[in-house]
This record gives sequence, C-alpha cells and structure tokens, in this order.
Amino acid sequence: MKSITFITIFLITFISSCTTKNVSDKTPVIVENYSVDYDSLGDIYIVNGQILKADRYYDTALQIDPNNLKAKWGKANVKLALKDFKGQLQILNEIIKKDSLYHASYFYRGVANIAMERYDAALLDFQKSIELNVNVSDSYVRIAYLFNLKNDNKSAIKFHDLAIKHSPSSPKHYLERGYYYLDIGDTTSFCRDYEKSKKLGLLDSIAKGEYSNAEEDIENFNSICNR
Repeated sequence: MKSITFITIFLITFISSCTTKNVSDKTPVIVENYSVDYDSLGDIYIVNGQILKADRYYDTALQIDPNNLKAKWGKANVKLALKDFKGQLQILNEIIKKDSLYHASYFYRGVANIAMERYDAALLDFQKSIELNVNVSDSYVRIAYLFNLKNDNKSAIKFHDLAIKHSPSSPKHYLERGYYYLDIGDTTSFCRDYEKSKKLGLLDSIAKGEYSNAEEDIENFNSICNR
C-alpha cells in the first residue's frame, strides 16, 4: 500500500456501553447467573485492555445464553484485538444471520476481510454498511483504501471527500486524504489537508498515542510543506 507510508493510524473501536478504565484484579461478585451481567463485565475488562479476562466473561455469558448478541460482539472484539481475523469473521457471520440490519456488523466484517486480503468481499461489506447507515464515515475511508490498492487514488480521494462530509471534525480523515494527494504528486492539496488536520487536533491525537512513528513523520510532513 503506497499511501500509508508515514503514520499508521490505529483505530480499533470497541462497541461497549462501559467507559470504566480502572478495574480491580478481584473478580466481581455476581449474585444471579444472568448472561447480561457477564457480558457487561467483559466490556469493562476489554476497555481496560484485559483481553483474555474479557474473553472468559463473554464465553460465560454465551454459555448461559447462546443468543446473546452483545456477548458475541464482545467475542468479535476480542478476536480483533488478538488479530484473529478468521475467528472475527466467523463470529460476525453468526451475528449477521441473527440481525442482518446492523451496519456495524458489515463494517467490521469488511475490516476482517481486508486483513484476510478478501478485497471484493470487503467492498461489498462496506457498501452494505453505507446502505444501512449513510453517515458511517469510516466505511468511506475503507473503500478509499481499496481503491488505493488498485492505484486509483482519484477515486480514493472522492470517497475520502464523502468521509469528510459525514465527519468534518476528524483530523485523521484529512490526513488520510492528504496521503492520496501526495501519491498523485499534489503536494499543495496534501499540505492543505495536513494543516487542516493540525487545526482539528492532530497533535493532541499524537500526544495521546493514537499514531506511531509520529515525531519522524511530522518532521517529514513539515519538510514537504515548508519547501
């Protein structure tokens, strides 16, 4: 892939209603054997980065109620975190059989298909995700990536335009579109998008550790735009 040559953007979104960051090592006491109690605990641990412990709670939730889709989502997130994309794909297929109208299922299945180099299947998944929810900007971003793989960066830019339309305050969308401009030799547009991403909080995102190789990459960007 040519375009993502400077910054690797890590964006793993865990679908969870829990925002707790600090979790005790002690196992919480569960009074009743309810599946939803276990999947909620799994959410807490996965947000805290304790992936294997979260996995055990999701397994328990599914033993109690095999049709608990929230627990299945948790299992899919565990597979994603462990980079077990085949396992993630299998679980998402099960979820889609139960609920075929949830856009995020198709989006994350598309992500898994990309990881497994099943690009045609991934494109269909992202298109279905958009059909179900036109406002999901990351689906446009992934379609842009698929066009980039075909060296069609003009089409990639058009889909990034749509991502920005639906999520205009995202610094990563401007930065990613800038990569594609750079690939076609349009440094003026790249620098415009780079400056816009900084105004939207790119440097704050770097400080939070959302980007790798940030210092070296920023030096490269500044060198390009200050010529």
